[in-house]
Amino acid sequence: MRKLTELLLVVTLLVVPVLPNGCSITIRVHPFVYELPPPSPWVVPIDIGGNNVWHWAASSVLAVYSAGLIKGYPDGTFRPDATITVQESTVIAIRFLGLEQSLDPAATLPAGYKADAWAVPAVAKAASLGLLGPADTTKLITRELAASILGKSLGLQPNSDPLPFKDTASIQSYRGMVGAMVKAKLMVGYPDNTFGPGGLLTRAEAAVLFVRVLNYKK
Repeated sequence: MRKLTELLLVVTLLVVPVLPNGCSITIRVHPFVYELPPPSPWVVPIDIGGNNVWHWAASSVLAVYSAGLIKGYPDGTFRPDATITVQESTVIAIRFLGLEQSLDPAATLPAGYKADAWAVPAVAKAASLGLLGPADTTKLITRELAASILGKSLGLQPNSDPLPFKDTASIQSYRGMVGAMVKAKLMVGYPDNTFGPGGLLTRAEAAVLFVRVLNYKK
């Protein structure tokens, strides 16, 4: 986990070019300088950057993508503006916890859970750890549910302190973990002073969120 965190901390502020196979890259994040060997070859998803045109979340996307935390698609895209499902977010959380290799491929879901076959082992593990209550995980994930899953993954305690958002009253079952994530400065509101608890998370937003989580120190 430490090695992964260090890599993500370094790449967070990076806008990286496509490099030929075998080249290394020097990354400067004041006051540190790192020399990283690239993957073979170093690949930037085609819809993230190139020709000096970069997606707004390119640095975070490249961090989680290079670390294998959020993977791309066979056609070479990352699809940063696509929404993300609960089961996809759960799989990422399990990777974050370093549990992917220990999943039971024959796992079954407890009553009240639903997931596509490929996600069943991760969802079952998340259920056993108390990260996710009974749910149809094929549905798109909301900001408040993402706050709950990630807050629990970090071991944060629910926080009921007043929130500054004008839509606080619309935060439903996950109020305590939203409060914890906001207190830890891992999630913030929008310029219009809303939190948007029911808003759907995109893959780019998930990348930004996971970079914050990986760099979080209690």
